Amino acid sequence: DPNRACTKEYRPVCGCNDITYSNSCVAEGNGVTEWADGACD
Repeated sequence: DPNRACTKEYRPVCGCNDITYSNSCVAEGNGVTEWADGACD
C-alpha cells in the first residue's frame, strides 16, 4: 500500500532490487517483497 504511513525510524534494509530503503515499511510501500537487514553493498 503506497499510502501507508511509515515511521521515520532508520533501520536500513536491502531490497531484492538492490536498493537500500530506510526501513522495511518503506520497502513494502515501494512494492518490495523480500529484503535483507542492513544497507545494500
